[in-house]
Amino acid sequence: MHTDAFELITLRISTWTYLIVLCLSMLIIVLFTCLNDQIHYGSVDDPSIADFEYLKEKYTKSTQCPCSEIAIPHYSFISLSPHFHPVCTSDFVSDLWFKSIADAGWPQHINKVEDVFISGHKYFKSLSSLCQLTKTTVLGALSIFNQSSLITDQTLSNAEFTAHTRHSFNQFVLNTAAEVKHSIALIQSQISITYTTGQSDAFWKLSSWRNHSHSMYFQAISKQFGNCSCALDDECKLSMILYNYTNYLDVNPLRPILNISNMFVGCFPIKAVFQSSLDCIFDQTCLNPLVNQMKNISEVARKLNISTLERNSTRFPPKTLIQEIINEIMIETWNEKIDYSKYYTYCAPKHCSYSYPSRNNAVYGFITMIGLFGGLSGTLRIIVPFLIHWIRNTKCARGQVNNMAARHRFLDLCRLVKKKAIELNVFESEVSWNDPHRRHREIISTRIYIFLLTFSVIILAIYTGISTRIQIVKVDSPSQSTFERLASDSKYSSSLDCPCKNISVPYSTFASISLRHHQVCSSDFVVHNSLWIKLIYCDSELIDYGYDDYRYFIIPHFRLLFFLCTLANDTFTNALSIFRSKTYISKQTEPFNIVNTQMRNALAQFQLSVPRTFLRRLDLIRDVAHGNGYVSRSSSNWYIEPVQTNNFGTMAPRSYGNKNCSCGINASCTSLATIDKWIVPGFLVGCYPLESLLQSTLECLYDLTCINRLKNITKFSNITFRPLDPTLSSHNVTVQSLVDVLMIDQWESNITYENYYAACSAPSCTYVIIEQVNLVYMITTIFGLYGGLTIAFKVIVPILMTIVQYLIMHRQQRIEPGVEVIPYRE
Repeated sequence: MHTDAFELITLRISTWTYLIVLCLSMLIIVLFTCLNDQIHYGSVDDPSIADFEYLKEKYTKSTQCPCSEIAIPHYSFISLSPHFHPVCTSDFVSDLWFKSIADAGWPQHINKVEDVFISGHKYFKSLSSLCQLTKTTVLGALSIFNQSSLITDQTLSNAEFTAHTRHSFNQFVLNTAAEVKHSIALIQSQISITYTTGQSDAFWKLSSWRNHSHSMYFQAISKQFGNCSCALDDECKLSMILYNYTNYLDVNPLRPILNISNMFVGCFPIKAVFQSSLDCIFDQTCLNPLVNQMKNISEVARKLNISTLERNSTRFPPKTLIQEIINEIMIETWNEKIDYSKYYTYCAPKHCSYSYPSRNNAVYGFITMIGLFGGLSGTLRIIVPFLIHWIRNTKCARGQVNNMAARHRFLDLCRLVKKKAIELNVFESEVSWNDPHRRHREIISTRIYIFLLTFSVIILAIYTGISTRIQIVKVDSPSQSTFERLASDSKYSSSLDCPCKNISVPYSTFASISLRHHQVCSSDFVVHNSLWIKLIYCDSELIDYGYDDYRYFIIPHFRLLFFLCTLANDTFTNALSIFRSKTYISKQTEPFNIVNTQMRNALAQFQLSVPRTFLRRLDLIRDVAHGNGYVSRSSSNWYIEPVQTNNFGTMAPRSYGNKNCSCGINASCTSLATIDKWIVPGFLVGCYPLESLLQSTLECLYDLTCINRLKNITKFSNITFRPLDPTLSSHNVTVQSLVDVLMIDQWESNITYENYYAACSAPSCTYVIIEQVNLVYMITTIFGLYGGLTIAFKVIVPILMTIVQYLIMHRQQRIEPGVEVIPYRE
C-alpha cells in the first residue's frame, strides 16, 4: 500500500497541508489572544492609607474599598471650637455695665429717649440677649451635628472626604444661622403680631378730663423719631446722644457732649440694635467721654475698669451692622479641624478591589494555544487527509479518463470512503505492517476509539445544547441610558447591581421647589413703608373716634398683612434650607420611577409640614397674647375704666357684635368694619387687630371703588392703585384660609433624575444572564474538550484491548480437553 506513488504523494500533501493549517491556526489564536484587551482584576487586603491612595490615584474609576462602618459620627473626625465676637465676652454685656448705665440715667423726669443713659441700658441688654441666643443656639446645634454621621458605603479619597465634610459643615452653618433668625423672628413676631405697645415706641397720654365726674381717659400715642412714626414703621431710629448732666439745673437746657454715631434708639430696642454698629466701643474717643460722664454721675460706674475692644480681635470691621454680624451667628472662627486619618481608621476597609484593561502576555497566549492544540490538531488530522484525497481523486482518477461520468466518480468516492473507513487505523505502527493479527487488533481498537469518541462528543453536544449558561456581565462607568435600558429590561432588572459611589445624595442636588405667593403679598398694599400706608394713615390716635372705628384698625391690618407675607416667606425659606440639606440615601442606584415616587412623597410631606410649622408659630404668639391679656396699642380689647375721685381705676374689656361678645371672655370677638357708618366690604374689627384680620376677607382690595374710598379717608389723592386680579385668586376667601396655606397660591416642584444619577455616580453595574448556549459556544466547548478526549481514549483504548486480549487468552488456556472412556460391549 505504501509503495503506491499516488498514495505517498497524497500523504505528503496531506501532512504539509495539515502542518501549515495547524501552524497558521495556532499563530492566529496566539496573536488574537495576545493582542486582545482583557479586564484584569486585583485586590488588596487590609489596605493602609498609602495603599488606598495609590490605588485611588492609579485606578481612579474602578477602585472599590467598602467601609466596615458606613455611618461614621462627625465627632470622630471633625472638631469644632467656635470663637464668638469679642463683644460677647466683654464687659459691655456684663451686669456691672448694665447697672452703671441704669444708675446714670437721671433725673428720671427727663424724657429724652435719645439719651444714651435713658435708652442705653435696653440697647446693651438686647445686645447681651443676642449674644446669649447665638451661643445657646450654636452650642445646641453643634451637639446635634457631632452626633450626626457621614454616611458612605465606599471609602472616600482625601479630596472626596474633604468635599463631603465641607458640604456638611457649610450646611450646618446655614441651618444654625436659619435657627437663630427663626428665634429672632419669633421675638419680633410677638411684638408685631400682637400690636401691643412698649416704652420705646409709644407713650400714654391723658386723652380727656371730665370735671363733673373727676375721670380721665388714657390713650397710647406712637412716638416720632424725626419724621418717622412708629405707627407706620417699626424701624424708625435716632442716634443716641451723650448729654452733660454736670451742674444740671431744670432751668438750663441739657447740653449734648457727643453724638454717638451708629448707635441708635428706635421703636423697639432689638430693631434699633440691628441697625446699629459697634464702632463706638472700638473707638477710644467715643467711649472715654461716655465712661467719664457715667463715673461722674454714678457710684456704681466708678467700679468699672473698661476699655475699648481691639480692632484686630475680630474679622468684622467696626462699622459692620450688628444685623450682618447676627447673620454670621456672631462667629469669628469655627476653628475646625478635619482629620482624614481618623475617618479612614473608623471606615476601616478590609479589602480593596480594582480592575484595569491590558493585553494578555505571551504566557497566557501559550497556555491558550496548548489548550486548543489537541482538539484542533485532532480535527485537522481527520478533515485534511479526507479533503486532500477527495481533491486528488477528483482530478486524477488513477488510470480513468477525465471525462468519467459523475455517477462513476461518486461511486468510486463512496468505495474509497468505505475502504478507508474499513482500513482506518489510528494506532498504526511499523510493527503491524508485517503482522496481520496485530493490524487487525489495531483496526478493532480504532473502531472502539471512534465509537467512544463519537459517543462522548454526541453526549457533550446534547448536554451543552440543553444546558443553560449563567454569565455575569460587568459594565464599567455605565451611562444613564445604559442603566435605564438594563433597569427596564425584565431579563436583567432582577439581578442588576449598580452600587452608588455616593450613597448619600443631598436633596438640593436633584430636587427643587418654587412657589407663587398670593398676589396681595406683591401688591402695593403691603409693601414696606409704601405710599398706600402713608395715604391711609391718619392721626387717629389724636382724634377720639369710637373704639370700633376702622380708622383705628386700618394701619394695623395692612401692616399685619405685610408681616404675615414676610413671616410666611421666611418660614418657607428656612424650611426649604433644611429640606435641601436632607439626603436621599440609597446603596444601589435607583431607577427613575423609584426616585420620583419617593421624592414626590417627600415633597408632599414638605408641603404639608411647612404650613403647619407656620401655623404653630402663629398660634403660639396668639395664645401668649390672649393668655397674658396683652393690651392692644389702640385699646381695642381692654381699656382703663375712668378714674374716679379715689384715684383708682380698673381694666375693662371691650365688647363687639352688638355688645354681645366680650373680649374678656373671647379674644375672637368681631364686628363689621365701619367708617362714619360706611361698612368696609370684607373687613372686620375686633379685640386684637390680628384676630379681626384673620376673619376678614380681602374683598375690598378687588374693588377699585372701595380702594379709592379707603385711600381718601384722610385726604384726597388722585394716585391710582391697581386692584387685585379676581382671575388669580378668589375675593371671598378669609385671610385665615390664606394663612393656612402659607399665603401660597401655587407650589411647583421639579425632580431632575439626571442630577441624581450623576451624584450617585455608580462606578460599575453587573447583571446576570441565564440563557441557552449558542452554536458557537457549543462548538468551542466541544473543540476544547475534543483534544483531551482523543488523547485520553488513545491511551485508554489500547490498554483496554490489551486487558481484554489477556483475559481471553487466559480463559482459553484454562480450558483443558476432556477424554471420556466409553466401555466397549460386545
